[in-house]
Amino acid sequence: MLYTFSDKIYATEGYYGDGPYVGEYKNTPVCIGVGCHAKNYFDNLIFPYFQFLFDGDFYQEEENNNTYYEPPTYTFQYSSTYTPVEYAPVLETENPYSRFLLKSQVIDNEPVDTTKQCKWLSKKPSKQKEKICSNKRYQVYSEQSRVGPASLVCVDTCAPYCHKQKENAKFIHYKNDNGLVTKQCKWLKKKTADVIDAVCGAVVDVGKEETIYGQASETCTTTCGSC
Repeated sequence: MLYTFSDKIYATEGYYGDGPYVGEYKNTPVCIGVGCHAKNYFDNLIFPYFQFLFDGDFYQEEENNNTYYEPPTYTFQYSSTYTPVEYAPVLETENPYSRFLLKSQVIDNEPVDTTKQCKWLSKKPSKQKEKICSNKRYQVYSEQSRVGPASLVCVDTCAPYCHKQKENAKFIHYKNDNGLVTKQCKWLKKKTADVIDAVCGAVVDVGKEETIYGQASETCTTTCGSC
């Protein structure tokens, strides 16, 4: 999946030219595997790597012409600070390699998930695409495999079909300091009309949080009247 990230570098005199240097780099593209967790990738790999490269005091080794055995002389060159700014996904449409949950079953007392890619679904006949995108039995989620239904993952392929509401399907209700809070459609269905309108009309900003769940209007299609 394609992401972009932005960062800044501040360096004292000696890094570039005669004066201090301030560099701001915006929307640098980087492609990560569909199985990678973006937060872990950027927070624990990309940003720390660049911080290791650019943060600190840097010296230049100068040759010592007196004798081979004397230790080298180091001259202070510059110091710099690296600051991560943000990262964000670029693709807001369907990623053909994204996986959705086709079915989940129990084999030898162990849950086994069957997942497929969106490009697999896009090549199926219209009737089969409609069935997988819209039928209630396919509106399933797996915390184990971190995948959701085709209706939320394969947004372009499933765009012509409205999926049926599954009462125990979860949606993003709000976000707090502990992360995302989800509720089920059957919970929303029992609320007053004013509450339903407010929840269905809300768009929860998940920020950098990774989730397999969608907004209320995307999940609770009957209660929200979004189909």
